[in-house]
Amino acid sequence: MAGERERFEMLLEEIRDKVQFIAEGHGVLQSQIAGLQEQMGDMQNQMGGMQSQLTGMQSQIRNLDNKIDKVHSSLKATFYALNEKIDEHIKQPAHGLI
Repeated sequence: MAGERERFEMLLEEIRDKVQFIAEGHGVLQSQIAGLQEQMGDMQNQMGGMQSQLTGMQSQIRNLDNKIDKVHSSLKATFYALNEKIDEHIKQPAHGLI
């Protein structure tokens, strides 16, 4: 009976060691998961800031597009006006086309 008791105590000690090892590993994993969650939170904050910057840039691009459209319209009108003046000038008798 004493032999069985010693064997049983040895088995219990092995089981206790393995449970302790698992518990320590679980603690390490919890710590790593917490670190990853913190990193993900930081990344989400950074992405939110980047999204705000992109929204601002989109607004600036729209403003630039509007300005370019205005310059284009102005240049187009100036081109047509100059064309008309050149055509009128060419039709003057000094050019001998009439």
